[in-house]
Amino acid sequence: MDMSRIRGDVTVSRPAAVRGLIVCLCWGPLCAVAALPDLPRTDGEFTIDGIMDEPSWADAIAIPVDIETRPGENTPARVDTVAYLVEDGESLYVAFDAKDAEPDKIR
Repeated sequence: MDMSRIRGDVTVSRPAAVRGLIVCLCWGPLCAVAALPDLPRTDGEFTIDGIMDEPSWADAIAIPVDIETRPGENTPARVDTVAYLVEDGESLYVAFDAKDAEPDKIR
């Protein structure tokens, strides 16, 4: 199928978008390991509830997510987004803070 002929908006489910961002964040640094800062380690506990109110998030690495691959193809992101990463020796915790002006339109 010739994909260059397909036109229109592409919609992506929220879980698919999160998986895509995680892949970008995980694979991208492997290409530039020398530039990768140390991942902060915490002994704090996290509640997975969508609210970043635990003190350990203050120590996390903040990585701007300024490029999108869907619906654009490596274009500047339309929504300011920051990914936060921190680990505890057993688990990697990743949180995203996306400043969408119209969150009620997210599907």
